[in-house]
Amino acid sequence: MSKLASAIVVVMLLGISAHAQMAHRLKGAARTTAGAPIANAAIHAENLSGFRGEPFAGNKDHKVASNEKGEWNITGIEAGLWLFSTSSPDTIPAVLVMPVKFSQRQQVSAVGNSLTWQLPMWAYPASEHPMLKATVDLLNQGKKDEAAQALTVVLGPDVPL
Repeated sequence: MSKLASAIVVVMLLGISAHAQMAHRLKGAARTTAGAPIANAAIHAENLSGFRGEPFAGNKDHKVASNEKGEWNITGIEAGLWLFSTSSPDTIPAVLVMPVKFSQRQQVSAVGNSLTWQLPMWAYPASEHPMLKATVDLLNQGKKDEAAQALTVVLGPDVPL
């Protein structure tokens, strides 16, 4: 192999290695439906699949807590289909499933990228929806049949569960 070809291979391998080590950061905010920040909300990001449905090879679970302004960030997110959830006392847990694609990023430093948008997580105060809160509590206790009955009260009898 010529010296030029060897140099090209080395440069390509270094580029692949540098890309594999790049950490992507996703920012977000946990807020009530009225817009008030939720401090110490538990934020969970779980990968469901790679971006095109292929198996995902990276870190599939990230857990962080929001700060006093409701803001949070997760480092280590890779492209794929993600389930984001937030929970805190006296709120109904919020869940959002969305694809994350890193062509929507901007360079922020030599070691990583950050998505250019914020991911809002809106949580309903439990006092506004007591039957939904009761449903969540029943699910957390493993009482699926009772939770389904409570949800029927909330949604009405014509909604299939």
